Amino acid sequence: MKRFLILGALVCLCLSAAAADKADRWVSVKSAVLKSGTGWFSAKTAVLSYGDKLQVLAEKGKWLQVCLSADTSKKGWVTKSSVTTKKVVASGSAAVNADAKEISLAGKGFTAEIENEYKKNASIDYNAVDAVETLAVADDAEQQFIKDGGLQGGE
Repeated sequence: MKRFLILGALVCLCLSAAAADKADRWVSVKSAVLKSGTGWFSAKTAVLSYGDKLQVLAEKGKWLQVCLSADTSKKGWVTKSSVTTKKVVASGSAAVNADAKEISLAGKGFTAEIENEYKKNASIDYNAVDAVETLAVADDAEQQFIKDGGLQGGE
């Protein structure tokens, strides 16, 4: 009888761990690319925005297969580092004290302490970095570049 109780408890524990892993996630960076696969050069299926709620469908290494809660037809793969299990309040809400630049820095791993360290060096100019971040390449041009170059990017 004890074996059945222990076995039952282990099964319940495993199922609850699996259910917890499938919990909702929220986009924690300014924008994240939803891809058709887990490869670096996989085609983009959609762009996710900060605060978007996602449903986890599967997990593979550093990637999560998700669908957008608001539009389940939008699904694909996103890196785990772009999402969080903590509910994120979108920037349009009055509850957010950060501007878009601060959100972007936080998505890159900048904390208030790191940012303050960089501010101490007045000669550093990040305008070039900001300019590069505004550059965009059309999806079809990117895919043609990958095809022409014979590039392989994972799966």
